[in-house]
Amino acid sequence: MEQTNRSETNKLKTTYNKMILRLNTLGLVIDATFLAQEAYPTVNTIIRTQRIIVEQVADYPKLIPFAVKSEIQMIQKASSLINYMVGLSLSLGDLNAIKAGDRKLLLNHALNELRAVAGMSYKMLSTIRGIILSDKLRKARFSRWVNREKDLITSIIRNAKKL
Repeated sequence: MEQTNRSETNKLKTTYNKMILRLNTLGLVIDATFLAQEAYPTVNTIIRTQRIIVEQVADYPKLIPFAVKSEIQMIQKASSLINYMVGLSLSLGDLNAIKAGDRKLLLNHALNELRAVAGMSYKMLSTIRGIILSDKLRKARFSRWVNREKDLITSIIRNAKKL
C-alpha cells in the first residue's frame, strides 16, 4: 500500500512538473506574442522617422554627416534591442526557469528601450526640421533685404536720371 502511494505520488509530481513546464512555455509564447504586437509598430515608427530624416537632409548636404551618424547609432541600438528580444523569446529552456514576472520585466525593459529609441529618432527629426526652417528663414530675410536694397538703388538711379 505504501509502495503504491509513493508510486502514485511520484507520478503526480512528474505530471505536475510537466504541466508547470508547459504552462511556463505557454506563458512565454503569450508574452512574446504581445511583445511582438507592441514592438512591431515601434520599429515601423523608427524606420519611417529615419526615412523622413534622409528625405529632409537630401537638400542640405551640411546636415548629412550629422544625420548619418545619428541614424547609424539609432539603427544599431534598435537592432541590438530586437536581437535581445528575439533571443529572449527563442531561449525557451533557459527562460522557463525564470519566473513569469521576471521574464515579463526583461521583455518590457527591452520594449521600453525600443520606445526610447523611437523618441530619440523623432527628436532628431524635429531638430533637423528646426535647423532647416531656421536656414530657410535666414535665406528669406536676406532675399527680402536684397530686394529692398535693389528697389532703393533703382529708385535712386531713376531720380538721378530725372535730374
